[in-house]
Amino acid sequence: MNQQLNLTQVALELAQSTLHAHSFEQLLATVERVIPSDASALLIRQGEQLKPLAIKGLMPDSLGRRFNIAEHPRLDAICNHRLALQFAHDCPLPDPYDGLLLAKTGDIPVHACLGLPLYDKDSLLGILTFDSLNADAFDGITADTLNTLQTLCSAHFKTALELAHYKQHAQHSNELVQALNREALKRDGGEIIGQSPVIQTLKNEIKLVAASNFSVLILGDTGVGKELVARNIHL
Repeated sequence: MNQQLNLTQVALELAQSTLHAHSFEQLLATVERVIPSDASALLIRQGEQLKPLAIKGLMPDSLGRRFNIAEHPRLDAICNHRLALQFAHDCPLPDPYDGLLLAKTGDIPVHACLGLPLYDKDSLLGILTFDSLNADAFDGITADTLNTLQTLCSAHFKTALELAHYKQHAQHSNELVQALNREALKRDGGEIIGQSPVIQTLKNEIKLVAASNFSVLILGDTGVGKELVARNIHL
């Protein structure tokens, strides 16, 4: 029952954090409510590599690493599994995070290790990994809980990746528009010239409204420079 309540809370928190600026970190922190561990990581699959997007309990420079899947048997096993995969306490396969755990220097001794592959249909998007120095840490988590958690996290991760892509595309488009505007202003002599109090007031008003999200209505007779003001606001 307690795990079911935790899953309900996870579902609510993931739904609320979809547009969160740090949605990957939020995903990892939320899952930790159900699977507490000494170290956890959310990694995205990029070809034959895994790239960490969010970590907990690992050295900060772990975020800058790239893990070649074929070189790390545990990561490879998780990537080739459809469901949650828990490794035996005495599993001889080397841990990819040896030397990276904040709570333990050097190689990780006998410990609990769990992986959740995150899928969009048949496409592997990434994985979640959990390591605990307590060898029995994950034994009480039921298969149903893990399956439900995997479904929730996969859906959230897919949405977060799509939103990140759209945001990056929008930012690129905005930068392109600004570059074109700068070229147009230079070509057409778009600089607002003048030092009079009225011109200074106009320039200050342009800066004020340009930094806001408000819609702006520019009024004036034909030929006074409404388009010039509009371009400067947009730029």
